[in-house]
Amino acid sequence: MGADLTKCALIPEAGADSVDVAAVLLDGMDLVVLGLGGMAVTPSRARAVVARARSKGSVLVVTEGRWDGADVRIDSRVCGYDGLGEGHGRVKGCSPRCGGQWPGIPP
Repeated sequence: MGADLTKCALIPEAGADSVDVAAVLLDGMDLVVLGLGGMAVTPSRARAVVARARSKGSVLVVTEGRWDGADVRIDSRVCGYDGLGEGHGRVKGCSPRCGGQWPGIPP
């Protein structure tokens, strides 16, 4: 299993038209990763883009923003680092904290 990287698109920084760009890319890409940079997308716009992704058989992954109505929501943050001493050393690992939400499935 894997992905054809020629059919994947990354939009790392949100701009005024980033949601529109993502919607157009869904027509020809299998996977579109959209970084919202803390922005929120209106529910009506989100529904339209999700419908487009489903009709094309594509996957849309949204990071760093608010996208209401998502099928799956995964939140994560770094809670600590390993390997650092008192102002010196190298990062040898990190401790993430992750959580997820799946609508219709109790936590």
